Amino acid sequence: MAMITNDWLDAIQGEFAKPYYRDLFHFVKDEYSRAVIYPPADDIFNAFHFTPLSKVKVLILGQDPYHNVHQAHGLSFSVPVDQKEIPPSLQNIYKELHDDLGCDIPNNGYLKKWADQGVLLLNTVLTVRAHQAASHQGKGWERFTDAVIQAVNAQDRPIVYMGSSDCLYAVGQTGTEQDPDADESEASDLKGTSSESIVCISWIFRLQAFQSGK
Repeated sequence: MAMITNDWLDAIQGEFAKPYYRDLFHFVKDEYSRAVIYPPADDIFNAFHFTPLSKVKVLILGQDPYHNVHQAHGLSFSVPVDQKEIPPSLQNIYKELHDDLGCDIPNNGYLKKWADQGVLLLNTVLTVRAHQAASHQGKGWERFTDAVIQAVNAQDRPIVYMGSSDCLYAVGQTGTEQDPDADESEASDLKGTSSESIVCISWIFRLQAFQSGK
């Protein structure tokens, strides 16, 4: 997998030395050797490559990558530029943007332009077996992405968070649930963060926060 080399490295490099991440690395490496795994290994960290930590304005949080062929490429909800079919979850996002803000609905699902503009398109789990949704949950990715959330939350500027309420809550709990030795202060509890710096949006209630985060 392509390594992270931009300013994210300073913020999260400590995770790579932890036992859970070593176990995760070996698990993922083994999975790629024995099964079809998405996204391609070199795309796993695309969210970090395309959106440096210093540029993050909005974090859109998904669950795990698309598990059908030629869809996942390391950005939550996005599909490659040559993929003609737009997944239903992204169609719903486009519809909300159109209904709430009058945005034109794109004819593709490639969201790199969003990433380039400061939208961190992150899944809580970064890999998945082909056609097996949630197959890599509980293997360690949640702890890693919890550290990412902590790094974003530590930035001295307003950040808009978007995702299902369940997804945001789960990420906020992983630091304490999966690491019995973790300092309680290291767990990213989104509920305890200033409402001025975080806006938690549930897809269920629409995505009007795009208006404040655009």
